[in-house]
Amino acid sequence: MKSSYNTLIIGAGLSGLACAAKCQRQGVDFLLIEKQSRLGGRVGSIMQDGFVLDLGFQVYNTSYSATNELLGQAQVDYLRFQPGAAVHINGKFKVLSDPFRDPASLFQTLTFPKATLMDKWKVQKLRQALAGFDPGRCPEDRTSTADYLQNCGFSQTFIDYFFRPFFSGVFLENELSTASQFFKYVFSSFNRGYASLPAQGMQEIPDTMAREIDPQRLLLNTSVECLLPNKQIRLGDGRVLGYEHLVLTGESVQLSSPYKYEYHPVCTLYYATSVEALYRNYIHLFPEDDLLNHVAFVSAIAPGYAPPQETLLSVSVLGDATHSATLEAEIASRLSHFYGGTPKHYRLIHNFNFRKGTLSQKPGFFSDTKPSHPEVIFAGEYFLNGSIEGAVQSGLNAFATLQQRSRN
Repeated sequence: MKSSYNTLIIGAGLSGLACAAKCQRQGVDFLLIEKQSRLGGRVGSIMQDGFVLDLGFQVYNTSYSATNELLGQAQVDYLRFQPGAAVHINGKFKVLSDPFRDPASLFQTLTFPKATLMDKWKVQKLRQALAGFDPGRCPEDRTSTADYLQNCGFSQTFIDYFFRPFFSGVFLENELSTASQFFKYVFSSFNRGYASLPAQGMQEIPDTMAREIDPQRLLLNTSVECLLPNKQIRLGDGRVLGYEHLVLTGESVQLSSPYKYEYHPVCTLYYATSVEALYRNYIHLFPEDDLLNHVAFVSAIAPGYAPPQETLLSVSVLGDATHSATLEAEIASRLSHFYGGTPKHYRLIHNFNFRKGTLSQKPGFFSDTKPSHPEVIFAGEYFLNGSIEGAVQSGLNAFATLQQRSRN
């Protein structure tokens, strides 16, 4: 390792990887530094007992154009959920989907009991109004998602039985207090693409980005202690590196700016079962349950997530659930109630409690001034939006800024 580089990139989450990949392609002299042993930040997977466990229930939207372009010709096999959801109502699952992309759902969608004809008509109008919505180009109206949906004229029942449970699973907060600007972006993205899983887990996404990066330009298991004068940094092991340009991504921005990010917590539990269930290719919502937000049969979508003859379920509970000593048993009991069998038919594989589940994006998030520095380039989802695409695009923007500064 050299003592100085043209560009140092701190953090190998998706923003850092995107910036580094562009540097590699353009022949920039760079080093990407990551404090963990794994690439990808909060997007990733681990292996346990033959199961692939994503770090929280995560999906890749196939409409993410910047990420798709960055991945290029790499063979990531995306396996799709059906659009919409299966909603548990009065003891039965009812499907609400997009009949244009899921024709088999037409009858169930038309007869979905918690949506009026006006609600269904307004959904189609909303699809048209938000087609191709770009939060970076459309002025923010500084309203919450809840207020926006009410202003659109949707019935409260439909909001409570579909929009609230579905988008709570995205925002990881059930008040729908997230900025409507982000709702518009997510809604538009889901209507242009499909929620999907890479065949071997979400870790495929950062790992694929990293394949074109020279391993000699990756420094893992290394923290950055502080920034020093004269364009230098001190690493956690005491070494000092110099640079001409510095890119801080994600929470490493705090090395230069005191801003603190806010997140929504979530508890994600993985269970294995042999119980068969209906509508396993949809995400399942539970608007009448006071604990479960959603359940996904991830190995029904991507069989590589589980060993043969086993089905892997991802269960999401909003908030910080570490206080509940009986949570795991209670969820097994509820799964047996919803899907059949007994609690013993649902074997806990792992319980993740993420205090930093998703970025909090309140009204004003998209129009508020973000931290900046004349000599440091910042990147990360906070600087665009809290999505995979937002993180990647921010990394690409950082590279564009790097190029501009190099020319000046």
